[in-house]
Amino acid sequence: MNRWRKNHLEKAKEKNKFYSKLYGKKYRENYYNKNGKRLIKERIDLRIEVINYYGGKCECCGENDYRFLNFDHINNDGSKERREIGYSNFAKWLKINNYPKNIRILCFNCNMGRQFYGGENKICPHKLKVID
Repeated sequence: MNRWRKNHLEKAKEKNKFYSKLYGKKYRENYYNKNGKRLIKERIDLRIEVINYYGGKCECCGENDYRFLNFDHINNDGSKERREIGYSNFAKWLKINNYPKNIRILCFNCNMGRQFYGGENKICPHKLKVID
C-alpha cells in the first residue's frame, strides 16, 4: 500500500479527500465520547487507575512513570491468555474482571529483560547474579 501511495500520490490525495468527506464526521464522533472528552485521554486515565491498583510502580526496579510501565503475567502465560480472550484494551479487561491476581506491574526494561535474558525461569536481569 505504501509503495502504491508513493507511486500514485495524486490519486492517493483524491481518495483521502473523498473518504474524509464521506467518513470524517463519523470519525470525529468516534474520537470523542458523549461528554466531549477525548477517548484517548479516557484510555490513559483508565490505564493509570489500573496501574495504581497494582501498586503504581515496577515491582523490580521501582520505576513509577506510567509511560514506561507494563502489565506482566506472573506465570508467563500472557500470549496464551491473549489468544483465549482476544482483548484490545487490557486495562479495561483487568478492571471488568476484578483485577486478577496473576498480573503485576513491571517497567518495559524489566519486562523485556525477563523475556530475553532471564533464562528459563524468566528472572529480571536486575535480580540475576552476574558471573564474571
